[in-house]
Amino acid sequence: MADLLLLYIIITAVVFIVVFMLLPRYGPHTVSRLTCPRCKKKFNYHWVPGASFISLYRGRNRGLKCPYCHIVSTFDVVSTKMTKEEVRLLKSKA
Repeated sequence: MADLLLLYIIITAVVFIVVFMLLPRYGPHTVSRLTCPRCKKKFNYHWVPGASFISLYRGRNRGLKCPYCHIVSTFDVVSTKMTKEEVRLLKSKA
């Protein structure tokens, strides 16, 4: 009985580490190209879809601070999602 409990605890710890520590860092990232409604400047937002309970709760919208004017606004990150080809082209321009 104790061996099964120890095995369950080890498996739970490994799953916890993979889901909450490795996936947000090395997992599938998505890039959204956002435009601030106040200053009209464009910036990139890197995010991991479905990586936290808050992202599941809030859905498509994120409250983000613009890196230029520092005003918090709500952005729809899913509809402004960039493809991998667009991200590669944007990186090659810089």
